[in-house]
Amino acid sequence: MAIINPVVYGAGGLKAELVISFENGAVVTATNGDTVLRATVNNKTAKIKLTKPGDWTITAVLGERTTIPQVITVLEEYPVTLLLDPIISKYPANPALSVGRTMLGATTVGNHVLFGGGFNANLSVTERAEVDAYDNTLTRSSVTSLSKATIDVAAGTVGDNAVFGGDQLVNAYNVNLVRTIPVGFSVPHIGPAVTDVGNHLLFAGGGTTVNGVEQNKAEVEAYDQQLTHSVITSLSANRRDLAATSVGEFALIAGGYNGYALNTVDAYNQNLTRMIPTAMTTSRYDLSATHVGGFALFADGYNGSYPHSADVYDQTLTRLTPLDMKWNYRSQKALNFSNRAIFANNVELEAYDVTLTRTLVNNGLSISRTDYAAAVVGNFALFGGGYHYTSTSVYYDVIDVYMVTQ
Repeated sequence: MAIINPVVYGAGGLKAELVISFENGAVVTATNGDTVLRATVNNKTAKIKLTKPGDWTITAVLGERTTIPQVITVLEEYPVTLLLDPIISKYPANPALSVGRTMLGATTVGNHVLFGGGFNANLSVTERAEVDAYDNTLTRSSVTSLSKATIDVAAGTVGDNAVFGGDQLVNAYNVNLVRTIPVGFSVPHIGPAVTDVGNHLLFAGGGTTVNGVEQNKAEVEAYDQQLTHSVITSLSANRRDLAATSVGEFALIAGGYNGYALNTVDAYNQNLTRMIPTAMTTSRYDLSATHVGGFALFADGYNGSYPHSADVYDQTLTRLTPLDMKWNYRSQKALNFSNRAIFANNVELEAYDVTLTRTLVNNGLSISRTDYAAAVVGNFALFGGGYHYTSTSVYYDVIDVYMVTQ
């Protein structure tokens, strides 16, 4: 008996049709208590209309041979709960950072979003060490600063720790917002990409300056849930201005700049083994990355022009057809919020659901800016800080907040 398919097909009482595929001439029996129904297989198929719910034992006899009994369960009801698609909208109030700054990091630990580090050229101390915490009611508290003021900080979460890394600094904050100082990076990483895979957080690539000369990095530093540090296989190319996200059992690190824009993609599995997926369809640096459903998205950036697209990889590291994007996104952050991949600008948000269908959210960021940080806490997505150059440089303390409601 190859296939047993119970199908509910009618109203006015139970009318479930059992479809059996087997050898011609066999007699199929369906038994439920004292109810016994039979049918003969013709054209490799027999059909029996089941008359009541419960467990049915199915057997077939062909000559002197009898199949192993199989049991199926027919329900009297098949309840389905339908939920309205959640709505993302702009929160009416904008909290503020303690200090306006750009090139800061943000991540979530426990019930808090933390914004840390950054840069503000208009202050007497340009590199910043402040860490601002916001709980799931958007109440701000100041926690212990980073142990060293640091520009172009990356931040991610592993286990019960939010980890900030930049240059050679690594600081961690637990769910009680207590700071610890794990082993630092093996080499300087200014502006590394960061993402998690399995029980590890990875910081990859970035740049540094040695004797006034910029150098791009390929090293990858890993931290486990106990904040134990290890150096794993390097990226396949040195680069800065790259991006990272995770999908399924893989961390993907893509794009970047090393004298020119790159389309290179490196992947690491949960054993921290590196592999090289198919390259992106176009080179890009200063790109954004996030995930949604079973997909990793690497969006827009710059390569001499704006690609207006997002490269997509599935959980098997297969590159899919790229998405066409409405807006340019360079040096901006993306995040996953309410099962959507969110890309933000000052006009509107582009949101992609788990089927990669796009919707647009009115009311974009309150101010046009780049190099901000973004993270999610509770029912809120926060986009904080950033920079905008006009006739003078402006470093923002504003946090734009979006909320989700059913």
